[in-house]
Amino acid sequence: MKKTRYILLAFLAVEIASIPTAVAMLKTVSLDFGPQIAAAQLPTLTPGHSRYLVSTNADFTVTASDYVGEMRVIIQQRGEIAGLSFGAASQLPGPAYACAATRHLSESVVYRANRPTASDAGSAVDQAVVLVVQHDPAAQPELVFVAETDAPEAVAC
Repeated sequence: MKKTRYILLAFLAVEIASIPTAVAMLKTVSLDFGPQIAAAQLPTLTPGHSRYLVSTNADFTVTASDYVGEMRVIIQQRGEIAGLSFGAASQLPGPAYACAATRHLSESVVYRANRPTASDAGSAVDQAVVLVVQHDPAAQPELVFVAETDAPEAVAC
């Protein structure tokens, strides 16, 4: 019986001694899930406006296709949507305003973010910004959010 007690105490001592090593490993090991982009289209009553709630952990681009003409992109870093606050842990991913003129129906980059929307730890909504794209009200451009793209840049307005 005493022998079993000593064996259990020895195992317990080894477990306790390994805790600092486990903590040090957790501090040095980083989990990398790769670039993550979440973009949800928001309803809007304004014709010619497309609104998206965007949360990323990486640089990203917004491409447009099936559209020829000028597009204005406006980034809102913090605010509320239907009573839900967003952006408490966000940063501007690039310029707060951009203007691009697409010249063909194929894919063109209309906005390029050079950093993620996330600036601090938090929920996806806390790390999100609202991206508003203004375009011709008669058109329905297809907007895509991607981590990297080989699509050509649209011409600045």
